[in-house]
Amino acid sequence: MPITGGRPAVTFPERSGRTVRFMSVRLGSPRIWRIVLGVLALLSFAAAIPLSLLSHQAANLVIAAVIGLPSAAIGVLVTRRQPGNPLGWLFLVSAVCQFIGTDAGGYALLAYHFGRHLPLASVAVALDQIWGPSLVVFAVSILLFPDGRLPSRFWRWIYRAYCVAFATLLIATAAAVGGALAAHPVRVDESGGLAAIDHPVGWFNIAIALAPRSWACLASWPGWVSRRCRYRSGWES
Repeated sequence: MPITGGRPAVTFPERSGRTVRFMSVRLGSPRIWRIVLGVLALLSFAAAIPLSLLSHQAANLVIAAVIGLPSAAIGVLVTRRQPGNPLGWLFLVSAVCQFIGTDAGGYALLAYHFGRHLPLASVAVALDQIWGPSLVVFAVSILLFPDGRLPSRFWRWIYRAYCVAFATLLIATAAAVGGALAAHPVRVDESGGLAAIDHPVGWFNIAIALAPRSWACLASWPGWVSRRCRYRSGWES
């Protein structure tokens, strides 16, 4: 034991390897986020099965399974092997949003249409709105296929315009959701969504018309085709 100033210095034992390994795991690391999103996707899809069947929304469950399950699997695989590739994270986030939106739609139907006294029904109605944006996020992954990079400067401008339109639409949707939930009674349509969102009128209808969602989604297809052709020709050479 070392002596300091005539008194024995107090020393601490070395940290164990287990402690060092635990401290090395950062909460913001890609591994942690991959696990969190993967578990969230698994649990939310498991919850979607009984909620969709009880609310008679089996078609929504099939759509979520056909699009969401492959997206989640590809997302986990890509984020594990290439955590710096945004393509994997987009696939994973898109799948989680689809599953949660499906859960929320079934839950809202049970609360508002089937007369079940369920807590946090208004939260479920609000979360139901992320189902549509999840498809928009899925469309972005097509533009970034296959290596997560944009093909050219032209497509970078398309991507920026896409993001601006998408952000504008999200802000308008959030404002419309807040207004619909503040109204009494809350009107929920047959799919579990807010009637004010699924059947827009007034300023929100104008905002949806101005947000170029359709051309932004379609604009990604030529870039995907061009990128895939160049990728294939490079592979063959």
